[in-house]
Amino acid sequence: MVALLINYGWKLVSGQSINLWSKRAFVVLCGTLILLLLYTFWICGASSWMFWKEDVFKGRMNMLLYFALYLIVVVLPVVGAHTLLLHVIMETHKLSLMQSRYWTTEFLFFLLPVVSYAVVVYFYPQYKLFKGEMGEENGISDLQKWEYSRNTAFLRMHLRRKYPQEPSFLKNSAVMLLYVVFLEKVDRYDLAYLVTGEKIIIDPDRGVLEECEAKNWIVKISETVQVNMLYVDWPIKNFRKLRLEEEVWYRFRNKGIELDKLKELIDVGRRMEDNVKKFIATNNKMGDAGWDTQLRLLK
Repeated sequence: MVALLINYGWKLVSGQSINLWSKRAFVVLCGTLILLLLYTFWICGASSWMFWKEDVFKGRMNMLLYFALYLIVVVLPVVGAHTLLLHVIMETHKLSLMQSRYWTTEFLFFLLPVVSYAVVVYFYPQYKLFKGEMGEENGISDLQKWEYSRNTAFLRMHLRRKYPQEPSFLKNSAVMLLYVVFLEKVDRYDLAYLVTGEKIIIDPDRGVLEECEAKNWIVKISETVQVNMLYVDWPIKNFRKLRLEEEVWYRFRNKGIELDKLKELIDVGRRMEDNVKKFIATNNKMGDAGWDTQLRLLK
């Protein structure tokens, strides 16, 4: 559909006749589909790069300027590459792209889907067509990949297939441990940051958590914060500066959680570095059970 829109959108709007069954139309559409796959690959990769560099850029600009920079980095190379390709093709037919009507007619039908997809990927990275985390293949399950490699990305994929991706509150009184990213002590209350970016107050009694099979996944990284290591990007390269998994990070940012607050939550205190090292050292002994443990909400 997008390939049709790019090549024939203007003709449809202007009422011109289209012959989709011609050999030329078939070649054009196939070529456009190949290009779209390449452009999509670039958009997914560039958006991930911007994600990892967010803290660098955000220290120098506000949210709006960062979003504008994101569009420039992600979209402009696609537009440039497409324009160059069209220029070469038209030159072979002794035509000038710059002097053609393309910019006032067909160009908008190319730019609109490209920008739209870049915006969707920015706010909803789960809709990327190309991701770092792959599904089950060659008969090998994500759980088996996890057990072999101990890469937490595979365990996340396994658990996301096993359980609903959105938090389900048990009779509005409890939430599964699987959906908790951070636990933060605030005065007399315990805040739980969920994978959706929402914050809820839970029962400060940690007895249930201490007894569950997944308890070692919850690591204390500061005097007030514990992190669920399932959502920490793997491999861990810096024991003091952990990185959240990309999709969860974006969800937190889209919920309005400030970058400084996120860094405060994820940065490891000097005296807590050993807790992270201990997790890595015992990672190969951990199973996949205990994630359905229910943490009670405080009423």
